[in-house]
Amino acid sequence: MDKKFCSACNQEREVVNSIPIDKGFRHVLSCVHNFIEVNLSETIKVSELIGFRKTGENHEKYKRGDKPPNTNYAKKFIEYGDIDYGAAVVLFNVQDKDCDFMNQAAFLSAQAVEKYLKAFLFWNSPQHYPGLSGKQVLEEFINLRHDLIKILNECVKDNNDFNTFRAQLENINKYSLLKYPDIEDAMVYSSGGLSISSDILKDVKQIADFTKELIQTSNPRG
Repeated sequence: MDKKFCSACNQEREVVNSIPIDKGFRHVLSCVHNFIEVNLSETIKVSELIGFRKTGENHEKYKRGDKPPNTNYAKKFIEYGDIDYGAAVVLFNVQDKDCDFMNQAAFLSAQAVEKYLKAFLFWNSPQHYPGLSGKQVLEEFINLRHDLIKILNECVKDNNDFNTFRAQLENINKYSLLKYPDIEDAMVYSSGGLSISSDILKDVKQIADFTKELIQTSNPRG
């Protein structure tokens, strides 16, 4: 029986059913997870909601003067966090035992959480950074760098409920370092080792939903 690598179980599983999708197959595994097999040189579809098309053409997103500046960075951090989260979902679902995107997916998960937390800090900046302009608040963010625990500690000063996510953030925080092979090796061969699971997406989504609920009704920075 054919086997495929399950990124959720981190091992090969038997294929119990194969369903044709656009330019590929969705394989249902014995563990009930799905394995998406696609031809990346053609039109691909990795989920029911997200599709990609490779046309061989050059594409651009913006041209100069396309739109006025948007200084509502609470909203923009949320939007960018959602983009990172969506990309992580895609990468966790495109796996092969000989080539996987787990590191990139985990890294983008950490990036998404960072932006959600900074969205809250920018939204609440009149209280957290009194007297600072929006640009000055963004400069303060530089000092926080990409350390999720440091950013979390700032959020907790204004809303202690963020502490609920401390354990999840301590786990996700290490993935923000997964940029280079030497860093991965240092983690893999450390006493604690390195474990990556698509289960972290649930934690990212939970943090995102909590943050969005806090800031959806109003924005102190207007």
